[in-house]
Amino acid sequence: MNITTIKLRKATKARLDAVKDGDESYDEAIGRILTMTTEEQLKENLIEGYKSRAEDLELMKDWDVVAGDGL
Repeated sequence: MNITTIKLRKATKARLDAVKDGDESYDEAIGRILTMTTEEQLKENLIEGYKSRAEDLELMKDWDVVAGDGL
């Protein structure tokens, strides 16, 4: 296992202490936070993709109406 040391401001360490679960290590707490952040970003990207796709489909419907293919 490779281990490294990082410098943190005391305020940052206090924030980490506040979010740690029980006897969770700092490494585990940071890993959990990163996982949650990554999952949230993926969720946001997925939602944006669906919104974009819905807009594209709506534009296609509008085009079909104008082109005489719709309704």
